[in-house]
Amino acid sequence: LASTVFSWQQARLAEREALRARATRDFLMGLYKPVSWLSAQPRRGGQVTARELLDLSAEQLQQAPVADPLVQQDLMEALFELYGDVGSTPDRLRLALALRAHTRQHAGADSPAHFLALVQLAEVQFESDGPAARRTLAEAEALLPRLTLTDAQQMPFWQVKGQVEEETRLADAEQALARAVALSTAEGVPPLRRAQALMLLARLRWDGHGQLDEAVALYERALQTLRDEPGIPAFQRTQPEVELGEVLRLRGDFARSGDLLRTAFQRSEQGLGLLHPDTAQTGLRLAEWLRATGQPRASRELLQRLLADWSGSERQDDLLTVPNLHRQLAETLVAQGQGAAALPHSAQAMAGLERRYGAQPSVTHAVWLLESARAAALAGQVRQAQAQLARAQAEAATIEPTPAYHRKRAAVRATVAVLAQAAQTPGPSAAADEALAEWERAGLPLDRKSTRLNSSH
Repeated sequence: LASTVFSWQQARLAEREALRARATRDFLMGLYKPVSWLSAQPRRGGQVTARELLDLSAEQLQQAPVADPLVQQDLMEALFELYGDVGSTPDRLRLALALRAHTRQHAGADSPAHFLALVQLAEVQFESDGPAARRTLAEAEALLPRLTLTDAQQMPFWQVKGQVEEETRLADAEQALARAVALSTAEGVPPLRRAQALMLLARLRWDGHGQLDEAVALYERALQTLRDEPGIPAFQRTQPEVELGEVLRLRGDFARSGDLLRTAFQRSEQGLGLLHPDTAQTGLRLAEWLRATGQPRASRELLQRLLADWSGSERQDDLLTVPNLHRQLAETLVAQGQGAAALPHSAQAMAGLERRYGAQPSVTHAVWLLESARAAALAGQVRQAQAQLARAQAEAATIEPTPAYHRKRAAVRATVAVLAQAAQTPGPSAAADEALAEWERAGLPLDRKSTRLNSSH
């Protein structure tokens, strides 16, 4: 009897999977029929771009949902992933919100499907709305004790939790990401997700703890994970290659760092275009490398080209990329001693960052405040610089600042102190001497004869 029941259950499961496969096929075949604007322009049918077909698929799925809720969910998740490939955060957010509502209605609020939809939503929200991501992640975390989840189902939650906590609580972020990496070897975890967990832990190791060698090893593991999967395109290796290039630059291996960054940028520009987030993020890292290797003019020209394209496009309101472009351009201008020219870009960077994170204190916000203070000091606005420096220090006292923050603080504090003294009276200053001593204790390069201090840190 038991074997008969088991066989019946297996047959029902196989029938269910076959129905889902047929429904998915019927939906995809329907997209290629002469519908809507294609019927009016049959010659356009052979010229439709992948993005147009993707938008058409999303529109069709919204206007005429598939009858089977599981098939509808499968298709929505597939479109979510495809919009990630084309770098469209607004479309991914729209689909993630729809998936949350869909799984709540059809699978129930206390279901693994709804839990995963919440995690997915938090991950995409974090790109533009940090507080919303925290609220969504807290909702998912409340479900954990009530659900029986596989390791593969739990793993994305710990990865996203680590990513969100990285800005304020390093110890919690470290614990979450270490758990995500441990779970990433479970059956059913996609190689790309496994590589992402390794990359996030690597970034925390070097940016949060200054452990450059450990970070290099983790990035190499991430890249090997992607290389071992022949179906994963080279574009998916861009992020670990670029971040590895940044760590190598910090470690002093400028030749290998430059090779990685130039190759990745050229591949992204040619294959994805300047308006893809991967291309912009790669360009940001390449601009830093150019500045660090004594090529500020080339750095400025690259950033100006990227910023002009992004600011003149439908992506001008992107809160992840555009503020970073303004920030790096401000840093490059500061490196050239052009504090006044840097100030507008610094202000736009801070405005975008504050729209993304809200009033939530974060390491990134404190570091950007320090950079704004340095630009203001070099522009002769010493009081504004002192106010921003004080604000950054007060904010850092409420979170767990990283070694990168402490290095930046030492550099900026010295710059502000020296320029404040120069603006008042000539001669020695106790405040300036104390700030310069902190600079030297941080192991940063120093020329006491110049107030145009090295800004690459």
